[in-house]
Amino acid sequence: MNVFIGLSSSIKINPIYYDLAKEVGIVLTNLNYNLICGSTDLGMAKIISDIFNKKTSINLFIHKKYLNEIKDKDINYTLCDSNFGRLKKIYEKSNIYIILPGGIGTLSELFGILEEIRDSNKKIILFNYNSYYNYLIEFIEKGVKENFIKEEDYKKIKVVKNIAEFKKEVINYER
Repeated sequence: MNVFIGLSSSIKINPIYYDLAKEVGIVLTNLNYNLICGSTDLGMAKIISDIFNKKTSINLFIHKKYLNEIKDKDINYTLCDSNFGRLKKIYEKSNIYIILPGGIGTLSELFGILEEIRDSNKKIILFNYNSYYNYLIEFIEKGVKENFIKEEDYKKIKVVKNIAEFKKEVINYER
């Protein structure tokens, strides 16, 4: 199974997020998932790619403007002309979508994938580690309450707060 992980490639974030990436990577590689990622191999993305590189396969889909940020030249990557094209490939190649804490690119991936999965039975696992996404979740819930966002779209997002909830959700996703 191919798992997409949206996450930060920043090297300036709190190290607790690197620990999260490591734990998530271990859970997913123990399930023999293959990694689909839209990031470079820096920050949390580097942690994840190192774990997957030892056990399964990795496919990076990156915008060509970030090519100089790829440090490991042995990683399998596909250059994309635009972020729209990159997201389309990520969507097509992935069976499961996981969003870890991240920045603008991660938010773009979250909402882009959410838009695409509306007419499918696919879901997104949003890891609200360290309450990182509390305000985003409140924003989406307000959108539902005020009828800007359909409740069935919001239900496509499964929020988890810790590794035990994450593991349970991933295992349930397979069924």
